[in-house]
Amino acid sequence: MNSLDAVERILAASGSPLNVKVITDRILGQQLWTTRGKTPGATIEARIATDIKRYGALSRFERVAPGLFTLRSPSPGVTTTALPATLLASTSVSFTDAADLVLRGTGRHEALPYREITERALAQGLLMTKGRTPAATLYSQVYAEIERSRARGTEPRFFRDPKGLIGLTEWLPRGLAGDIVKHNRAVKDDLRSRVIRLTSDEFEALVGVLLTRLGIENVDVVGRTGDGGIDVRGVLVVGDVVRIPMAIQAKRWKIGNNVGSGDVRNVRGGLDVSDRALIVTTSDFTPAARRDASMAGRVPVGLMKGAELVEQLVGFGIGVERTDHKILESAPISLAP
Repeated sequence: MNSLDAVERILAASGSPLNVKVITDRILGQQLWTTRGKTPGATIEARIATDIKRYGALSRFERVAPGLFTLRSPSPGVTTTALPATLLASTSVSFTDAADLVLRGTGRHEALPYREITERALAQGLLMTKGRTPAATLYSQVYAEIERSRARGTEPRFFRDPKGLIGLTEWLPRGLAGDIVKHNRAVKDDLRSRVIRLTSDEFEALVGVLLTRLGIENVDVVGRTGDGGIDVRGVLVVGDVVRIPMAIQAKRWKIGNNVGSGDVRNVRGGLDVSDRALIVTTSDFTPAARRDASMAGRVPVGLMKGAELVEQLVGFGIGVERTDHKILESAPISLAP
C-alpha cells in the first residue's frame, strides 16, 4: 500500500480530522506503510500537501489547520476516481514545486541552500529523478522560472542570492523595512567575506574573542600547537559550579566548501575524556557532518556555521557599527492648542 492510500484508510477509520503525527503513528503501528526515512511524519505531511496542491478540489484530502488533515467531502459530480490510479499514487512534483513545498515545510521564513532543498525533497519523496545532478537541475529550474517571471513583468515566486540560497519572495519585507533588511544583509555578507580573508592566526584569534564574549572563560588560542586540530581551548562555567572544558576547532573555509563528517570525527579524536567540542566555520556543514555531530552514544560536537558566526559577531558589535536614524511617519493633524 502506498503512503497516501494508508493516510486515506486511517482518516476514513477515524471519521474526523487528525494531526499528521497521529496519522503517521497509526500508519506505522498498523504496518500499512513502511519507510527507512528518519522523519516519516515529515514525509507523510509533504505527500499529503503535494496531493492537495497538485489536484486541488480533486484531492482526497483537505487541510483544516496547520498539520491537521481530513478526507475531503466529494463535490457533486466530482470524484478522485476521475484521475488515473497511477497519478493518484504519484507524489513526484516538478523541481520548482518541490522547492516551494520544502521551503514552506520548514515552518520558518528562511532561505535555504539549494543543495539542502534538493536533499530534503528527495528524502520526502517529492522528487523522482534518474539524473545524476538533481541539485544543479533544481537550481537551474528555479533560476529559469525567476527569469521567465521577470521577462513577463511579474513578481517571481522565488528569490536567490549569489551564494546559492533560495527563498520565497513573499517572505521578503516591503518598502523601507525591506530596504533596511537588504542593506543589513549586504553588510553581513561583506563581514563574512572579510572574515574569510583573515589569516589563519587572525581567524583563530577572532574566534577566541567571540568565545570570551559568549562567556567562555580561560580562553587560550593554541593554534597549530593544539592536539588533534584543536585551535582554541576554554572553560564553560555553568552557575559558578559546573566547569566544562571546551575544545574548539576554527575552520576558515570558503563558502561552498562545507565541513564533512570526517572533520567531525577528527575533532572527536583530539578530545580529552572530559572535553566538549565545538567547530566554528565560515562555510557550512554537510548533512552527514550534522548527523555525525549529534550521533547517539558519541560525544556531541557543537556546530557553528558561517551565517551563525556572523550573527554572533554582529550581536557583539565585532566588525560592524550600529547607527540610529530618526524616521518620520504620518500622523493625524492635531488642532488642539
